[in-house]
Amino acid sequence: DHKLHGTGLSLRCDDIENLEPNTTYQLRVIYNNNQDVVSKALSVTTEAAQQIGNSGFEDFSAETHKFSIKGATTSQSSRAFNQPWASGETDKWWAVNSKKTLLEQVSSGNLDYKVFPTVTYSVDCAAGLKSVVIMSVQVNLDADSGNEGDVPVKAVGELFIGASDSHGEHQKEGHTFTSRPSAMSFKYKYTPVNNETFKVRIELRDKDGNMIAAQEETSRGAAGSWTECKMNLDYLDITAKASS
Repeated sequence: DHKLHGTGLSLRCDDIENLEPNTTYQLRVIYNNNQDVVSKALSVTTEAAQQIGNSGFEDFSAETHKFSIKGATTSQSSRAFNQPWASGETDKWWAVNSKKTLLEQVSSGNLDYKVFPTVTYSVDCAAGLKSVVIMSVQVNLDADSGNEGDVPVKAVGELFIGASDSHGEHQKEGHTFTSRPSAMSFKYKYTPVNNETFKVRIELRDKDGNMIAAQEETSRGAAGSWTECKMNLDYLDITAKASS
């Protein structure tokens, strides 16, 4: 909100559409189309546009997961899995929950069903060279140890902005983000099992952690070709600054 000098009018900047980002505008108010009754000029600069890091999912780094295989004897093995950031990256945006299905101890047999990540990448993509792949993976877990057991558990793959711990749980959520976009869009393919759907949620928060905008898609179904989804954001408080 800005109050224009010489008038009793308060102007909300969301009343003005089609402004360019990171641009300074001079605004004046004319009363009743009378050119002689006009406010002083008010200078308003729009926020710079900001893109989410690694938004095209072009950057991945390979990491090694070590585990033991129990049979007649116990042997050691390892499997490579991918993390959604460049090798050596210090400012990481995305995290995955792959550690939930990368068990540390399994019995011999088909390891692809026992030690398998929930998130990786594919060269099948809408643009660029890569896309991210999110999967649901079923493993047999022991309720106490978290390693292989008798309880079938389907781990739903997660890709989120933040950081995960060594067990694939959310360690923190969010990343510094000072812009307030009007929407987020992405393209996807989806191969569900039976009536499964996938879920996407966006939240923007201020420096105190208060949510200032949110949107959620909970029922996206099968899509055999690249399909665009655009999620518009409505702000609960347009005077609040975004922080994450």
